[in-house]
Amino acid sequence: MAVPLAAVAENPPVIADTNAAAHIGQTATVQGLVAEVFTSSKGNVFLDFEYPYPNEVFSGVIFSSSAPAFGDLTSYQGKQVQMTGQIRLYKGRPCPSSDYLRQMAG
Repeated sequence: MAVPLAAVAENPPVIADTNAAAHIGQTATVQGLVAEVFTSSKGNVFLDFEYPYPNEVFSGVIFSSSAPAFGDLTSYQGKQVQMTGQIRLYKGRPCPSSDYLRQMAG
């Protein structure tokens, strides 16, 4: 399943979630296992990769204004996914705001 929300950079690099910190400020596709899906009180949805918060190696965010376009985001928990967006630091950890999210086949 793919849900584009904006124009995705043409052929952004695909990187492992464990390597996202080396790409701060860049647009990239981060791939990894979603360990936990959390919705904040403001409706922003965080996908924590590899380990649940506060031990995640990477946390992707989908802001509340965009979340409805993705459907049931909890369905990504326990799945290999790719998130594309600009990678930024949030509370000292790499975190993109996602323009594109898809579950890996298989």
